[in-house]
Amino acid sequence: MSRKTSLANVLAACCFALAPIAAAHAADHPIAEARLSLRTDGGGARMTFVGSDDALLAPTAGGADDPTSAGATLEVFSITDSTAVHPVPASGWTSKVASRTTFRFSNSDAPSGPSVARKAILVSGKSLKVLARSVAITMNTPMRAIAVRLTMGSTRYCAVFGGDAVTTDVAGKFSAKSTTAPADCSDQALRDVSCSGGLYPSCGGDCLGGGLCQNADGGAEACHCVAASQLCGGTSPTCNGPCPSGQECVSMPSTVGGVPECNCIAAGADPCGTQGTPSCGGACPTGEECAPIYQTAGSGGALVCTCGPAETCGQLGGLACGGGFACSYDDETPSCAPMSCDAAFETCGGPCGDGGSCYPFFSGSYQACICSGPLDGTCDSCGGVVCGPGQACGVHPGIACGCTGP
Repeated sequence: MSRKTSLANVLAACCFALAPIAAAHAADHPIAEARLSLRTDGGGARMTFVGSDDALLAPTAGGADDPTSAGATLEVFSITDSTAVHPVPASGWTSKVASRTTFRFSNSDAPSGPSVARKAILVSGKSLKVLARSVAITMNTPMRAIAVRLTMGSTRYCAVFGGDAVTTDVAGKFSAKSTTAPADCSDQALRDVSCSGGLYPSCGGDCLGGGLCQNADGGAEACHCVAASQLCGGTSPTCNGPCPSGQECVSMPSTVGGVPECNCIAAGADPCGTQGTPSCGGACPTGEECAPIYQTAGSGGALVCTCGPAETCGQLGGLACGGGFACSYDDETPSCAPMSCDAAFETCGGPCGDGGSCYPFFSGSYQACICSGPLDGTCDSCGGVVCGPGQACGVHPGIACGCTGP
């Protein structure tokens, strides 16, 4: 059992309150039952999308993802073009809160006016419908596969159409009826649908939104799409693939351990992890941040630095946790776990990264220095490990937490 796993179990017995920073499921709504129709419309495509799902929940009215204030973004992924991205601005949305929260967008001038979207209707727990004109994709040849995503703040709705779901696919016309949802609404999940039929290790299938279909997981026996701007990602463990101008392909630890990931960062920059854990630091691909993580237990549960989206651990692929904690991949859903700090027990005082402090902790013969973030409470409240100077937090008879003096 790894040191990190042992520590987590001991803290659980002490009622350690990790709930305030535990990861929540990402706000993604992959839709299985969906229909899509596309046909040539001037320089683009006229689109009708209808998805039905009882679990398709609308954002909270008045919340951060409410489209009447946050707006929305419509994206259409195709093999023949780069991803079409169209705003669906807040000015066109209205809301109605009744037995089912409903959001409606209307633009009778589409494709003129504020959006190519003519109409969008989201009924919580029921359906999503989007009508658009002049979507920025060309239909001069068969499309083979399409993915659609509508984003409202941090909430995403998506569906994919390929393979047996396609009923008509000729130049100028595409129609499909899907019964299978993607794993989530990330770029990777949507792109991989069209590539998943490729035969490992040669792969070579098509990729929605561009890129190459190849083994992108450094040894995993599966085919994945690698975005054109991140083609170095398929060259692990050598990490010698091409990158955009001014960048270079470098090796970084992966969440699962074993063979590393390859990422493009600014040429000459120190890669993520140069400073070591827990402080980490170093360059990451554009839009990502360097953070400490616990790799999966199957790879030893090592604490390493790697790059990921600047989202909360477990949400949209993010790795961010409070000071003194690292995103742990031991469970099905990643969550934040305390980091140990290498220091002499009782005095402790080792480094904990941004915002964390090092505190002594014991349970029976188990003794360790662990990091505590700013969200933790005192040891006496069973909500943290913080004690006064010269004291240590420990598990006492009756499975209760308490501070003990020297």
